[in-house]
Amino acid sequence: MQATVWHRRDTVAILALTIASALIRVWRVTALGLDHFDAGGYALSSRAIFVDAVPEGLHPLQHQLSPPFYFGLSGAVMRVVGAATDSVPIAVSLAFGVLTIPLVYLIARRWLGYRAAMASAILLALSEFHILYSRAALTDSTFIFFFLLALFLFSETYRRQSLALALAAGAATGLAWNTKYHGWLAIVVAAAALVPVARRSGRARLRGDLTRLAAAGAVASLTYLPWAIFIQTQEGGYAQLAAHHASYLRPGDLVQHIAHHLRSQLFIEAWLSGLAPFAAAAAVVLVSRGPARVNMGRAAILGLAMLAAGLVWGSAVTGGILALAGVGMLARRADYGGWVLIMFFAFFSLLTPLYAPYSRLLFPWLCAAFLLAGSAIDDLVCRLGSLEAPAWRWRHSLASTAFAAALALTLYNMPDYRGRGAPYSSSDGFRSAAADVPALLPGDADVAVIGEPAVVFYLLNRGYDCLHLNRPDQLYENYRAGDTVFVILGHYGRLTGQFERWSRDHEESVEQVGSVSVEVSDVRLLDDFRPARIVEYRAASSGVYDLQVFRTILPKKE
Repeated sequence: MQATVWHRRDTVAILALTIASALIRVWRVTALGLDHFDAGGYALSSRAIFVDAVPEGLHPLQHQLSPPFYFGLSGAVMRVVGAATDSVPIAVSLAFGVLTIPLVYLIARRWLGYRAAMASAILLALSEFHILYSRAALTDSTFIFFFLLALFLFSETYRRQSLALALAAGAATGLAWNTKYHGWLAIVVAAAALVPVARRSGRARLRGDLTRLAAAGAVASLTYLPWAIFIQTQEGGYAQLAAHHASYLRPGDLVQHIAHHLRSQLFIEAWLSGLAPFAAAAAVVLVSRGPARVNMGRAAILGLAMLAAGLVWGSAVTGGILALAGVGMLARRADYGGWVLIMFFAFFSLLTPLYAPYSRLLFPWLCAAFLLAGSAIDDLVCRLGSLEAPAWRWRHSLASTAFAAALALTLYNMPDYRGRGAPYSSSDGFRSAAADVPALLPGDADVAVIGEPAVVFYLLNRGYDCLHLNRPDQLYENYRAGDTVFVILGHYGRLTGQFERWSRDHEESVEQVGSVSVEVSDVRLLDDFRPARIVEYRAASSGVYDLQVFRTILPKKE
């Protein structure tokens, strides 16, 4: 384990990185809203806590979306500020997104050293993927904060052989588990890291480690137990939820999923991510002590290579390549913290492509990759200044640089969606649409929205009696035959075709009264389309996300 002596330079670095990360992530924050299905669901459940309508007011599919910590915290904050606004869940996500940067620095400082901490934190701070999802009302930035915190506490538990730290690690794991359903994997990673270090441990030490791990697991399980009991009370119980999640496991499509994640990263990452590997390497060179410690000619070669790689592949792909080198270096000298990092990277490298390729699911892998990449960059810079390292042949260095430059020129515009994302764009399309919808509704209208919970949230805040439904037959569960109901149909509602069939069967009772256009952000588009299709969508928006408003006098149920 790295001996960590905290210096003033660490304080300066961590403050600078945190402030810079916060400024980047709050850019145009007032233009952020709810335009993702899950974000609307979390906002509805948070609002239910605010108006004291739990559990009946929770989003109907909340147990499928996530456990309760994220929306519960958002609801608690709504109560504190006295308003059920969309800015609250966004602010929660932003806060944990920013806090993850100093946490990564602290973890890398302990496990990998000062210079690697600088590099890893810079890679994450400038990652436009991390920026994009830190600005969305989703669980991902909150989850990765607590997952990383749990891993850090597990490593500290091992180092100090402390039961109190083991209980804290269990609590952090429980919070990660209560944020996303795979939070329990923190314990699996911690347990797997014990295997390679067990040879150096005596039996007594190993028994103690396993006992502390079991105690952490018990705390995590107890933390999650109330939500597990709640799930069991829902239709189908936990078995149905497990089957729902299993339906997204598609190991036969592993190669396609890897390709999709790769394309998504190339799409999301623009100039800031492109500069991140160069900035990380430059920071390590600058903080290396003394001008003689680094050969500046070689450092320039490294900088050019990092710049070329970043511009071509962005920080995620470049970080992944460096992470593989980092695994090789750490495995030869890793202590328990290093093995936690290696296992973290290995588990998510294997598991992430097995699941349906939602872009945000790459979050844990990316954090593991950036931590390892920081170590690799530190090692490269150290080799540049080491008198014991084999001398570099300049012709080899120049040839490598020329190859990298040629590759950059060849691939920079390939594929045509490279860097076409808009991580700082507005996401308030549904908030704006909800302001226009009332022109199509009477003031006392009963409103049912199919497939867009964000619209329900905004209309409830405007005083409408509004419900979120998944299917048109659910109208009969909430209204009686003869009632006049205004039905708002969104993109997901149209995809199923159920309302179209229902309205065709009752065409004498259904009339479209108008529609409202909606533009959505990359967070929504990356869930619905391939990157190349997003580029086409932006070039010629075809009303994919428009809200259609229908008036129906509810016919008798057949």
